[in-house]
Amino acid sequence: MIACQNDDMAIGARHAFEELSDVKERDAWLALPITGCDGVPKAGQTWVRQGRLNATIFSPPLLGDAIMLLATSRLKGTQPEERTSVAPSSFPALSELKRKRGAAAE
Repeated sequence: MIACQNDDMAIGARHAFEELSDVKERDAWLALPITGCDGVPKAGQTWVRQGRLNATIFSPPLLGDAIMLLATSRLKGTQPEERTSVAPSSFPALSELKRKRGAAAE
């Protein structure tokens, strides 16, 4: 697996492997799943739909959560929690990735 810190790095890695002149080596690298992180609809998610990446992690926008934290803090006169977690999600969903992996093994 080639797991990258973001979708741009993942697609860059794919491009680098596509440019290898040794066909056997190129095919070996490109047979590995390539994943990124960010999941921006017009980049990572599009590359997954096109089959250029196998998956990405979608990190939801945080602005709405931040505004709610600020508004609640102001209304209640309290300090927000020191840390707030936002759950990322797989794109495509893990169930779809498992289904694809099962189909590929058959």
